[in-house]
Amino acid sequence: MKTELTKTAASHQSGAALHAEAALRRDERWVAGEAAAPVVEREVPNAFDGIEAAFSRILAGVRKLTPEQAKRSRFESMIAPRMGAIGFPARYRVDVGAWNCAPQEATFQFCRGKFAEVGSIIALVGERGVGKTFIAAQLCRERIDLWLSYYERQPVDRPAKAPLRMGRYAKLTDLIATFKPLYADFGSIETEKLMLQREELCRESLLCIDELHECEDQRLKMRVLTDILDRRYSNRLDTLLISNETEQAFRQSIGDSALSRITEHGEIVTCAWESWRRGR
Repeated sequence: MKTELTKTAASHQSGAALHAEAALRRDERWVAGEAAAPVVEREVPNAFDGIEAAFSRILAGVRKLTPEQAKRSRFESMIAPRMGAIGFPARYRVDVGAWNCAPQEATFQFCRGKFAEVGSIIALVGERGVGKTFIAAQLCRERIDLWLSYYERQPVDRPAKAPLRMGRYAKLTDLIATFKPLYADFGSIETEKLMLQREELCRESLLCIDELHECEDQRLKMRVLTDILDRRYSNRLDTLLISNETEQAFRQSIGDSALSRITEHGEIVTCAWESWRRGR
């Protein structure tokens, strides 16, 4: 064991002597004016270079959309699904680029101007197929667009006032089927749930109620419709009514209370232009 320790110590001393001798030679060359060997710096690869290059290749492969294509893509991916979510069937989930019926466009513009958050009630009446529901869909489409545009902005760039909700479309027969237990002469174990649903309906910025002519139970129709219209009128929220009746028949079937509301902050609009369905 003593011999091994002696050998190890000797080897360490020998290594130290070699290092000292090498250092002395470097000093001698420096004193003699010899230039020291240049230090070679190795370039360390930047990990972000590869990421940036890959991202550039991805961007190069993305097809740039024209403004018209971008608008169409936005409608199909963001607006049309929301039109379906608020009740519009697939055939009405379209974006009008240009109206091809002047009276229909004029009616749309009239409704848009009349709905000014005062609880207006407008009734579109006339024969089937003239596009009354289509007008309702475009009014809600515009509100969805405004709603999306607001939340697409950065918070600091948003207007002080948030846009109204997106609206809702429903047939009167569906509303009656849903809320009948609240207005019938018998109770329901789901009364509280139905009251919450009715409250939610009466908070929508624009409620479009279609096919007022289809309800056979006139007494129940008056109960449901009058109550919903009164609640929305009190909340200063706009309502659009749609019926295939003539104006005279509509006035007789709507009831005095609703008719009074329409007279105060709305209007009955007769859609008398040619039916689309007849022309096909």
